Amino acid sequence: LEESLRSVVITASVLGRDFNPGLLVEVCGAGGSLEMLERGIQAGIWNRRDHGVFSFTHNLLREAAYRVQLHSRRTAVHSSVARAAVAKWGDLAERASFIAHHLDMAGEEQPAAALK
Repeated sequence: LEESLRSVVITASVLGRDFNPGLLVEVCGAGGSLEMLERGIQAGIWNRRDHGVFSFTHNLLREAAYRVQLHSRRTAVHSSVARAAVAKWGDLAERASFIAHHLDMAGEEQPAAALK
């Protein structure tokens, strides 16, 4: 994979097998454009599913992208995901476990409300 797509795939792997493309774009910044999401579809990395959710075509692909990262980078991405999720969905109870998971994986003990 070209470096820019590889970076987006690695970051997406932190979000899970199924992920919100808007959250991915927010976490990746300019590098995670909608064009990169389309390239991922064309490369067979993920598919677009119902309600705008994207899903890795195979969990082994997602797991490999997740494991190739250094622990420090993975922790930093989990932190970025938690912060972006709080900004986007902090008031939604159904997103609390998602946010808590990423805070835990980032090693952050502060409550999600403190990230606002």
